[in-house]
Amino acid sequence: MGRWTRRILVGLAVIVVLFFAQRVVFPGEGRDGERVEFQALLGQIDRGQVERVTLEAANDTAEVKLAGGPDAVDMPYPDGYEEALVKLLVKARVPLEIEGHPPWWFGLLVYYGPFAAFWIWLARRLPRRPRRQAEGTPNST
Repeated sequence: MGRWTRRILVGLAVIVVLFFAQRVVFPGEGRDGERVEFQALLGQIDRGQVERVTLEAANDTAEVKLAGGPDAVDMPYPDGYEEALVKLLVKARVPLEIEGHPPWWFGLLVYYGPFAAFWIWLARRLPRRPRRQAEGTPNST
C-alpha cells in the first residue's frame, strides 16, 4: 500500500471517528419525528398507560415502560422540557428515575481526543532533524 493511500485512509478514518464523536456528544441534534413521539408520550401519560419512566438528561430521551408492554421504549423530548415533564409525571404518580449528564470532561475527551491522537501520531511520523552543535564546542568526529 502506497504512502498516499495510507494517508487518505487515515484521513477518512479520522473523519468517521469525529462523526461518531459528534453523535456521542450531541446525540439529540436533527431528529425527525421528535414532536410526534413526544405528543404520543404525553397522551399515554394522561391515559395512565405508562408504568415507569427513566429520564436521560444527557441526550433528552425518556425510557418509557408502557403498562402491559414487553420492553421499554426510548422517546425523545424537546430540549429544556425536563422540568415540565417531571412535574407531569409526578402529578400522574408515575415512578420516575432521572439519570444525569456525564462529567464535563467526558465530552471534551470524546470530542477533542481524536484530534489530539491524530496530531500526536502525525508528529511521531515526521522526520527528525539533527540538532546543531553549539558554537565553540569541538566537533566529536
